[in-house]
Amino acid sequence: MNDTAALSGYSLIIHEATGRTDPAHLAEIEECMRHDIFHSTLDWQTRDQLHAAAREADQIMVALDVIPPQAAAQPSPPKTAPNIGGAWIFATHRALVERVMALTEAGHIDSYSIHAFEGGVVAGVRIGDAWLFLAD
Repeated sequence: MNDTAALSGYSLIIHEATGRTDPAHLAEIEECMRHDIFHSTLDWQTRDQLHAAAREADQIMVALDVIPPQAAAQPSPPKTAPNIGGAWIFATHRALVERVMALTEAGHIDSYSIHAFEGGVVAGVRIGDAWLFLAD
């Protein structure tokens, strides 16, 4: 039986972008897309944006040990966004990511968002009604 036969909606889009089939992993990636990448619902994104976000969320979830890495090679990030992705952020800016995660787990940060750019990484953290931006 085909593992993808039962997939639909965002799970199917995430599978197309990442190759993952485990429903629990697809759900984790979808939640990361909603809460950490778009900070919103997914229905206003284009299919290309959803594919890019699924790949980034997959890398973030693997880097944070939420889901295991895949044995097979994953699709590469689009050429228009070199070096952008959760695994790259975590590997090259580990201290910043670990500090944000530690503060979040300790209850000091209400929410966070970490984004990579050609020149580095910016972490936005929300404490109460205020946002603080940290750069590395």
